[in-house]
Amino acid sequence: MGVKFAEGVILAADTRATGGSIVVEKNCEKIHYVAPNIYACGAGTAADTQFVNLFQSSNLELQRLNSGRQTRISSYITSTANLLYKYQG
Repeated sequence: MGVKFAEGVILAADTRATGGSIVVEKNCEKIHYVAPNIYACGAGTAADTQFVNLFQSSNLELQRLNSGRQTRISSYITSTANLLYKYQG
């Protein structure tokens, strides 16, 4: 969940990872760093969410280093959508 206000944004997420009806991990991080100006909240398959965000974070870091500019959120959204579409979600 995210809340936007004049001074910034607050993100919140639960910390439980489940396998069916069983809690597999009680302290799973679901707010992932992607870039200095982008964080992603995960819901669903924790391992997949973590992989996608780590993959995107490293790609966007290379893009920032090559361009010398801050990552655009639209770039993150487009590249993530393309990645997920390629593997059908």
